[in-house]
Amino acid sequence: MGIRHHDLGEPVIPTPHEVALAEASSRVLAQHLPTRPADVQLRLVADGQETETITVPATVLTLFLRLLREIARGHAVALLPLHGWVRRWHRYHPLPEELGVRLAPHPAQAARRKFQVSDCTP
Repeated sequence: MGIRHHDLGEPVIPTPHEVALAEASSRVLAQHLPTRPADVQLRLVADGQETETITVPATVLTLFLRLLREIARGHAVALLPLHGWVRRWHRYHPLPEELGVRLAPHPAQAARRKFQVSDCTP
C-alpha cells in the first residue's frame, strides 16, 4: 500500500491495518510522553535506515497521541486549524466579562476586526 496524501481538513478513514497499527503505536507512545512541557526529539526511519532526527514541541506529541487513539477506535479523522473558527465563534458568542477574559484587536489586523484572546486567566 502506498502513502496516501490528503488535503488539510479532508477526513481520513482508516483501514483495518491502520487501526491495528495505531492501537499498538498509541500504547507505546503513551508510555513516552514527557511529564512536563519540553521539546521532544523524534528519529525518522525509512526502510530500516535512519533518515533524520527532528525536534517537535511536546504539544505536538500529545496531539499525535490523540490522533492515534482516534484512528485506533476506527474513527475518521481530519486536521482542522481553529484560528478562523475561534474568531467566528467569538463574534457570535461573546465571552462574559465576569470570567476575566478580555478580547483585544490583533495589532496587525485591528482595522479588519480580527481578535485574539489576550488574557485567559480570571
